[in-house]
Amino acid sequence: MHAAFNWNKAFCPQAKWTLKIDNDMVANLQRLDFWIEEKFKKELITNKATIFGRPFIYSPRVTDETNYKYYVSPDDYAGEYYPPYMSGPSYLLTREAISLILHYASQVKAIHLEDALFTGIIARKANISHCGHWSKFNTFENMYDNLGCEECVPLLITTVAYQGVSKTYEGLNNIACL
Repeated sequence: MHAAFNWNKAFCPQAKWTLKIDNDMVANLQRLDFWIEEKFKKELITNKATIFGRPFIYSPRVTDETNYKYYVSPDDYAGEYYPPYMSGPSYLLTREAISLILHYASQVKAIHLEDALFTGIIARKANISHCGHWSKFNTFENMYDNLGCEECVPLLITTVAYQGVSKTYEGLNNIACL
C-alpha cells in the first residue's frame, strides 16, 4: 500500500479522494460519487484527513499461533489490540489522509497486516479520522440482502465478487430501491 499511496501522490496529486479496492471486489463509481457528495464531504468538518469504510474496533493481535498468517510478534507490535482500522478489501481515503500516512509511515515499525498498519497504527499516530459506513463498503454480506437505500439510491458502493466480477458488477449496478 505504501507504494500505491506514493504513486497516487506523485501521479494524481489533485485527486481529492482515493478508493482502495482489492482485485476481488467490484465498485459502482457513480454511487461512490453520489455518496461522496451527499454524505462523506459533510463528515470532513472536523478533520479533512479521514478514511471511510468498515472499521474494526477491537481486533486482537494474534499472539499464540506463530504459523498463522495473521500472527504478529510482540516485538513488531506490542499492543494486545490494534488501534481501530478499516477492513482491507475496500475503503476510501481523502488526499489529506494519504499525505499524512506517507509522512508518518517511517515513524512506525512495519507489520505485514497492511490494513491494520496503514489505516490503524499509522492513522492513529497521524490523527486521521475514521468514518464507519458498514452498509456502503460491503465485504461480508450477500449484496442481494436488503442493505438499504437513502434518497432512492442504494447504499452499497463496493462488494466482494463472490459470483465472478462480471456477474457481481451487474448485480451491484442493478440493485433497486423500493
